[in-house]
Amino acid sequence: MSNAAITLQKIIRHLGSVDVSCLDDAELRRATAEARGAEQALAVVKLRIGQRANQLAAAGTGADAGAVLLGVGDVSAGTARKEAA
Repeated sequence: MSNAAITLQKIIRHLGSVDVSCLDDAELRRATAEARGAEQALAVVKLRIGQRANQLAAAGTGADAGAVLLGVGDVSAGTARKEAA
């Protein structure tokens, strides 16, 4: 797995632990603006993922962007555990 994927996993874990219960009004507004910025940054990452998927598909070594971004062929962790058992 690449460094980019590892970095995204860390970001996701940290986002899950964000506590907004102590923020005041101004901080909530700032956090909301930052969250919008994060959404835009993730949209760019998804675009890059799609572009790379199409490159791999053109070379015959992967699925195209549509399949990758829709998660075609992916299974949930629970399903994978059941099938492995």
